[in-house]
Amino acid sequence: MADHAVVAVEPGLQTAVEAARRQGDPDCQAAQVLTLHAHNEVELADASSRLLPWSGTAETLRRLPVPPEEALLVAGNREFATAAAHTEEQQTEDRLREQVAARMLERDRLLHSEIGVSLASVAEARLSRDRTWTELRAHVEGTRLLPNPNETIHQFEELKSEADHRADQRFLSAEASGRLAQANAAVATVELQLVQASARVQQAAAAQQQAAAVWSADLADWSLPELSVSRLREWLTLRDDALGNGCMRRSLAMQSPRVGQRWTRPG
Repeated sequence: MADHAVVAVEPGLQTAVEAARRQGDPDCQAAQVLTLHAHNEVELADASSRLLPWSGTAETLRRLPVPPEEALLVAGNREFATAAAHTEEQQTEDRLREQVAARMLERDRLLHSEIGVSLASVAEARLSRDRTWTELRAHVEGTRLLPNPNETIHQFEELKSEADHRADQRFLSAEASGRLAQANAAVATVELQLVQASARVQQAAAAQQQAAAVWSADLADWSLPELSVSRLREWLTLRDDALGNGCMRRSLAMQSPRVGQRWTRPG
């Protein structure tokens, strides 16, 4: 049995081999071929690993078509435009959702702070005040004597204060009711805008998915891996690197069987 010595790729050894080759030493020429062959095998394996998720033979890789530059530009612009539109609509939807929450919070605050005073309550307080005032005026005019005028005067002052308070509360309640109506209208307006924005988000997402489907179909027609346009450009560069290493590997493989004989020794 025979085995073949594997020459490691060392910079110093590589330099020495090249120097010997220039001097016409055939053994060193053989060593150089085997050295480069081993080095190229490593580079080829590394280049092939970068081509994932694609896998296949070197010949299949070589036969894969290169998409036209115009097709890549169109697809890239479409991919960018649909993604940007979707992002913009999504941001608008998020902003409107925050606005709805803020408007609803303001409306709830008004609901809890509103003081409810009915018109009937104000009228009742005013009636009691006016009735007492009528009794006082009759006493002053001498048409009717009160048993305790001072008590009636004190009662009138309290009823007058209560009537004024209820009237003020009624006025404030009316203002609060107006603000509440405005708050409800603001909530409804922003909610409508949010519904419209959500619909645009769905439309933008559908457009992005449609663009992706068209691109996927193109990739399938070219038998290329499922990658974005920018990623595919990188992949095509890596493919060229792998094919370059593959060509070197075939060239070295043709030489290594011959030169390997010089490095064969009995087992």
